[in-house]
Amino acid sequence: MTGFFHHPLPPCLVATVAALATFAAALTTGADLANTGWTALLFAILASLAWIDAVSETVPDVLTVALVFTGLAHASAVGAAVLPIGAAAVLLLTVGVLHGRITGDLGWIGSGDYFLAAGVVAWFGPTQALEVLALTTLGLLFHSLIARRASIALAPSLAAAAALTWVGGPIL
Repeated sequence: MTGFFHHPLPPCLVATVAALATFAAALTTGADLANTGWTALLFAILASLAWIDAVSETVPDVLTVALVFTGLAHASAVGAAVLPIGAAAVLLLTVGVLHGRITGDLGWIGSGDYFLAAGVVAWFGPTQALEVLALTTLGLLFHSLIARRASIALAPSLAAAAALTWVGGPIL
């Protein structure tokens, strides 16, 4: 990645400003700060991943792995069953590593996309992650029809689907 807009710093700055604005809004409205903090963290990571993937069609492992670990921390904090969630996330991480080694990350899906899916599983759990991935598929289809391209970055559609599911609850 070269140039200012191809560097991970701008999306991280935008995500940080968005997270701070979320906290400011929570403070003024009396919202639950713990839930607001988790929401701001999830949206900050997703926004960074979406921007970077839209520009470069790659997702940095450091952000996707951070998405997995923060998702598992969130699951633990809210009392969810961390073991099955962690097992599903580790399975996807393993498939991603194997895919990267076998194919050299050539093709329509790269190892980072598996890592991104693992992060969604960590945040939403395996069942609700299927809804996020179904909405992501609809977003990708819509985006590819509008852009008239077969190759579309995954993270922007996934971030939008995750945000809709997080805020709106089960949609499908």
